[in-house]
Amino acid sequence: MMYVPQSSRQACPDEQVFYSLISKDPVLSHFLETGNMQTNAHFTANKLYKDPDFLHFIAPFYEQAFTAAIIQCFNTGNTGMMSDITGNPILLDDGYQEKSYCTILDYLQEKQQKLLSIWNDLQLKNKIDTTELKNLASPTSISLLNYLPDEFEGFRSEYCNELVKLTRLLVRTDYDMAHELIINTLELHCLPQSRQRATICFQELQNIEEHAKPTGINQRPTFILLRLIAAMSKK
Repeated sequence: MMYVPQSSRQACPDEQVFYSLISKDPVLSHFLETGNMQTNAHFTANKLYKDPDFLHFIAPFYEQAFTAAIIQCFNTGNTGMMSDITGNPILLDDGYQEKSYCTILDYLQEKQQKLLSIWNDLQLKNKIDTTELKNLASPTSISLLNYLPDEFEGFRSEYCNELVKLTRLLVRTDYDMAHELIINTLELHCLPQSRQRATICFQELQNIEEHAKPTGINQRPTFILLRLIAAMSKK
């Protein structure tokens, strides 16, 4: 539902109070009217922003702006705006929070599905789109995921698990990219079990690198590297 200032529409007495409250908060009103958050801007501190009646009133307007802005941040890689949005109170009641988060989750699961497709291509030894993979696991993408509320920790953990699986396959053909992938994955804010999987995977790659370093004239680093990678990929 698009937000329209009070002067442009009829409002009952209770709504007039809330419209007046919003009009006195330039950052909030700007966000509702434009869908854009001003840089390093904060809503006016107001205890009514936690009031159930106010949340019930503003939620239909806020949900539309909030959901679209979050998805826009992912599409554009705008970590600054994401930080500004999530750094302010999320003015949603339970119903509209569920609606918003489900929409965002659907969007994110499309990204996760791309990881699965890349994993399948690696399994089949097909050529993969390395640019897309780098984008899906870039520091910017990881940072954007981390800015999302705690309710998305489960998704971040699933995303982490998929990246670990990809790393284990990718190391067979591209050690450097696999190493970059797992380093970025370690930055995800996820559940301890997923974090541990990523840590173990990273340590395995470190072991591969250490064992592949020449230590004498009779050592064959390439052969050793291939054996270690093969052993890791069986796990």
